[in-house]
Amino acid sequence: MSRFCAGALRWPAVLLLSWWLAACAVQPPDEGAARIDEYLAARDLPSPQGEPLTVAGELGRDQAVRLALTRHPAVAVEYQQLDIAAADVMAAGQLDNPRLSLSLMYPHGGGDHDTGIGIAQGFAGLLLRPARIRMAEDQYQQAALRISSAVQQLAVDAEEAWYALVTAEQALLVQEQVTRAAQLRAELAARFAGAGNLPAMELAALQRDAAEAQLALLRQRQARDSAKAVLGELIDAPPDAQWSVPAALPLPSHHEPSAAALTDMALSRRLDLQALQLDSTLFDDNLTLARRYRWLGELELGVEHEREGDGTRKTGPSLSFSLPLFHRNQAGVRRAEAQQREAQARERQLDQEIRHRVRALHASLLLSRQAFAVQRDILLPALTAVVEQRQKRVNYMLDGVFELLADKQAELVARREQVSTLGDYWQVRTALSRTVGSGLPLMSMGVLDTDGTAPPMDHGHGAHH
Repeated sequence: MSRFCAGALRWPAVLLLSWWLAACAVQPPDEGAARIDEYLAARDLPSPQGEPLTVAGELGRDQAVRLALTRHPAVAVEYQQLDIAAADVMAAGQLDNPRLSLSLMYPHGGGDHDTGIGIAQGFAGLLLRPARIRMAEDQYQQAALRISSAVQQLAVDAEEAWYALVTAEQALLVQEQVTRAAQLRAELAARFAGAGNLPAMELAALQRDAAEAQLALLRQRQARDSAKAVLGELIDAPPDAQWSVPAALPLPSHHEPSAAALTDMALSRRLDLQALQLDSTLFDDNLTLARRYRWLGELELGVEHEREGDGTRKTGPSLSFSLPLFHRNQAGVRRAEAQQREAQARERQLDQEIRHRVRALHASLLLSRQAFAVQRDILLPALTAVVEQRQKRVNYMLDGVFELLADKQAELVARREQVSTLGDYWQVRTALSRTVGSGLPLMSMGVLDTDGTAPPMDHGHGAHH
């Protein structure tokens, strides 16, 4: 609503003017929260609104994400930005309060004094009001996009922390087996040395290996505890809560989308990119206003009433405005042009970062997947065969038990490295999901057991949607 209302200097008219100004006020929008839920639902994420969930039992990946979204205080902080943007929409629709002026003048040499009273309303804000409302509403939509993007980033953080903890738990299980094998070799060596059948140097070397394996176990327990603390902070787990995660990582997806498909997905689904695109539109509108109203300064229209000393009363309209003699807001136009160029540059910068980041992560993902396939289908079967053949030679007393234990320990170390490679794969895939701005298509079967009994991998790398 952009009409200007002026009334005569009568109190009923002033009251009517005040009522009209109140009627012109814009109500703050309230659909932002529902819009955020729509953005998140389109990306397979639950709404963060509602009662916080309880942290208990074994947490799957999706459950950990839901806990983070409903319990982490950062979500409440982000939603306050929506209320601030709503208040800005309300402020954009408000007109400046009328200015009341009073005067009292005494003539030189004595005599009756004159009194004056006036009321004036700024006119510049009225001209700009529709544009300011439209821009504030766009900023409100932009706030909803930015909040949705921040919530999505929190969900990815929780997913990364969940994969890190599962990796640490499974690596700990394998390291326990590695350490136990090293301790068995050291204990057996001590018995052989006590019987005089093993040189002291070999005994010391095996005891060194056992100590190093014990230290590796302690470091892995520390890594597991640190990973659990990170996820516990994200889900706001109470100190006395009893919770855990599975100790087996899922196998890699059978197929991964191509880099080109992921790039297209990212450019269409990244919420922060959409916010920057809206930013460019806002600064375009701002530049248009700056150029259109560059001549407009302070402009006031009002009514003045004077009473002279002899009782004469005078009432009439008043108009005051600034003369554009020294400048016509060239600085404001220049600033608007620079802000427009900056917004466009930021949009291009993020677009470029997304394209390069997607390609780099996609290549790293395929390499991690191939490395896991080599470990799973070639290296570990070969090490297992070595152990089996060594066992046969030990049975025929062709080799000693120390060689058998050494081969078994080498197999267990390779399984630990396999867990690490698989954990890296899921970390890279989660980072790729963050870059794309949406969950990736997933086709996986089974989990990785510590004994390597999960089904073999499919080596195809074609895109699948």
